[in-house]
Amino acid sequence: MFTTQVAGAIFLYTGSTKLFSNFNIMYGTSMACPHVVGMAALLKAVHPERSPTAIQSVMMIIEDSLNTTLKPITELLDGEQPTRPLAMGAGHLNPNKALNFGLVYDANIVD
Repeated sequence: MFTTQVAGAIFLYTGSTKLFSNFNIMYGTSMACPHVVGMAALLKAVHPERSPTAIQSVMMIIEDSLNTTLKPITELLDGEQPTRPLAMGAGHLNPNKALNFGLVYDANIVD
């Protein structure tokens, strides 16, 4: 099982495309939201001093734009053309990088 993210949606590859099998492929914001919120909760638990804006910023900055084979994320239809930045969102979430990000400045309206 592995995940990839395209256009803000996480694709969860679990082994089968049959609707009533033990495994399935699921994608879209319904799959993306739980993963992103889970990572945000993890970051907030480890760094309770960080604001929601700082956590969002860290998650977007630490993204990986390479797939699990360390090649550029490609277009879904042909699998060969590197995808456009606006089509893939910020990229793969990387919890390990986010947990050890270091110094984060939290800007507000006054700044």
